[in-house]
Amino acid sequence: GDMEQKQALIDLDHLMRQTMNDRDLSREILQIFINQMQQRLLTLDSESPDLSQHAHSIKGSAKGIGAWGVADAAERVELRQPDLRKNYDQLRHEIESAVQEAQHLLMD
Repeated sequence: GDMEQKQALIDLDHLMRQTMNDRDLSREILQIFINQMQQRLLTLDSESPDLSQHAHSIKGSAKGIGAWGVADAAERVELRQPDLRKNYDQLRHEIESAVQEAQHLLMD
């Protein structure tokens, strides 16, 4: 139903609009997202002086595929909102979830 669509980790309608309904291109973009995010998870560090820049890049990648949860979490970290530790942990969790979802979509 509609509620589930809102909860989707990756907004496929958005992704398909971005790629003009090109399925192969969509899959390619999902794969790039997975690779980028897995790399980010390895380098992402809550103590890093570049954390805001990392978060900003993550937000851009996430918006590209419609991973709104990741984008929101990244923005909170980027703006260094209070409770950075919690927001940072949330961001890692959102990234991991979106990566799993993307991998799941690619298996279809």
